[in-house]
Amino acid sequence: MTRRLLVTGYGGFVAGSVVAQAPADWQVATVARSAVEGGPSRVEHHRLDLCNGEATARLFAEFRPDAVVHTAAIADIDYCQQHRDEAERINVAVTEQLALLCAESGARLVFCSTDAVFDGQRGNYCET
Repeated sequence: MTRRLLVTGYGGFVAGSVVAQAPADWQVATVARSAVEGGPSRVEHHRLDLCNGEATARLFAEFRPDAVVHTAAIADIDYCQQHRDEAERINVAVTEQLALLCAESGARLVFCSTDAVFDGQRGNYCET
């Protein structure tokens, strides 16, 4: 049985490397908000707004991933501070939905972020 990997945020910093390193015997699907072309023939590209919960659940049900590598996010901290509702939808609510879909189906979830999360109250954060 072919294993399946779903990679979100394909237009971002990390997802392309994840797809390039995916095991050759896995079927791979990517998700991006804008159209994507090219790449290995075993890769299916899906243009999808992950904030659309119904469409996300439908893709999940159709592709049936064994694992999800979730890299989709708004990475611009200044933008996030100016657009808090949008940032929460994309960076939090989408992640919660993917976690629930994975829990319900038994798929593994790997969450990746190249950015930072701050509560806006405390300072002097340690990297360990």
